[in-house]
Amino acid sequence: FELNIIGEYYLRFADKVVQQLCADNWGDGVGLTESKIATITSIGVVFEGNTRVTSFNELQYFTSLIYVDARAFRNCTNLHIVTLPEQVDRIGADSFRGSGIKSINLGNITILETYAFANCKNLEVVDIPNLRFWGIDDTSISQFGGSGIKRIVNLGKVTTIPNHFASH
Repeated sequence: FELNIIGEYYLRFADKVVQQLCADNWGDGVGLTESKIATITSIGVVFEGNTRVTSFNELQYFTSLIYVDARAFRNCTNLHIVTLPEQVDRIGADSFRGSGIKSINLGNITILETYAFANCKNLEVVDIPNLRFWGIDDTSISQFGGSGIKRIVNLGKVTTIPNHFASH
């Protein structure tokens, strides 16, 4: 953290591209304070398609966020790691589709919307102990199609997996 001009502390982001995008979209153009981060309820598609983003562990401090928006990180091909806030329980459609994600905490996720992690070639291990639904209505749309999944640790309360790992 570093102090800004009005006496509040800015959060330091490891990824400077994320730092600037957050400062521009929710901060004062220079930084983003802890108190402001705690009020953000949606990140929208600010990061979509940005190939310069590599990590976003600081997302965990966005404590009012409960849903990762559809297409939020779609095609962020160099994004390798994200740490979700504990209260996030739903991943939107295409949220990480085509991203470079290798590691993400999915322990509190109950719903994965369509194509959430499709074409994530670097994602090898999935552990979603609280998962209830694949897709909004549990349809047979592929959530991990074309991904690099090699091991499934836990799929929560899901009893049917129709076509979710198929390549599309």
